[in-house]
Amino acid sequence: MNGSPTKRLPEKGADPWKGREGQTPYGTGSNGWISRKGRGAIGGVRWGQWMAEWLAGLCCVALFTGPARGQEGVDTVVVRKSSDSSETFERKGQIVQWRGGELQLQSKDTLRKIDTADVVAVRTLWPESFDLATSQIRQRRFSQAVGPLQDALGEETREWAVAEMQATQVRLLELTGQPHAAAIEYLKIMIDDPRSRHFATIPLAWETQQIPVAMQEDARKWMATKVPAIRLLGASWLLATIDRDQATAVLEQLSRDIEPQIAHLASAQLWRSTWVSADASTLARWSEQVQRMPNEIRSGPLLMLAEAHEKNGATDQAVISLMQVPILHEADWAHVRRALDRAAEILERHERFDEAGRVRNERANSFPETTSTRRAANVSQ
Repeated sequence: MNGSPTKRLPEKGADPWKGREGQTPYGTGSNGWISRKGRGAIGGVRWGQWMAEWLAGLCCVALFTGPARGQEGVDTVVVRKSSDSSETFERKGQIVQWRGGELQLQSKDTLRKIDTADVVAVRTLWPESFDLATSQIRQRRFSQAVGPLQDALGEETREWAVAEMQATQVRLLELTGQPHAAAIEYLKIMIDDPRSRHFATIPLAWETQQIPVAMQEDARKWMATKVPAIRLLGASWLLATIDRDQATAVLEQLSRDIEPQIAHLASAQLWRSTWVSADASTLARWSEQVQRMPNEIRSGPLLMLAEAHEKNGATDQAVISLMQVPILHEADWAHVRRALDRAAEILERHERFDEAGRVRNERANSFPETTSTRRAANVSQ
């Protein structure tokens, strides 16, 4: 293969690239790369050691580093050398299409087709408005990033780049308390590319909340479609409404879907109806299922698993499940914030105030905009 070597990746047996910093499977990494940066699950580590290492070693989760400006007209794609190799090489050219499982790169007179699973990173020239949006995100000014990102979506014409921006927009809208808008933005991605690499940005409901009437009406339409991801989205938001029975039936059907991501998420959504009464054997089964899930979709199920552990009196396991979210899924911003809040609340309830204070500080550093963060910061002082 031609191309310049770049860096050595972890061996395939310990492959941490199976997710998207928490996004699907690509997140915007350092030096402006759209990069595969997910990490593997935590397992086999004693609670005390694990929590101590996290609290001592992490300060302000690296949620988003943002893109650098590349060379105009030239895209750089970092590709895994082979499926069983830890080495990579670069391809340069112009990305003409990136849909489903394939990226197409035009290099002079050659059109190269690269499997999405082999793409490690991409660098390109972004609109200045997108640079501004990502700068705001780096500074944790999430609400101030929504406007510039919307401007960027209006300026960008490359379909694959628009999809990257839309995925970021979904995360932002979900974080800033706009689930209906997040869902609509997600629909644009899936309608354009039903096999989108951004599937895991799906903004499902993982906690009980008031569902606006307009969103319920749209969710009924989503649930009635034939696209599994869109049906899953609709059923998720109707599970705690008067349409619960129909939503449950749809989720049960989707839990047997041939696509593992759909099946796992549908199963985990059904936990929302039974977690209060889940016993130890049920929790063991759920924990095992989370470990079998693709890394990029675990953050929501981990939130539900943690609630069930806490209800069952397994405090350490609850907090371990919660703290996996900011560590392993740092770009799932809404889930990270929720996990930090709940971990601190649980620790405080059990009078573990030093640990809770560190989690509160992490929350305040990562999400300084929100009122609840400021209240939490005051409590921890």
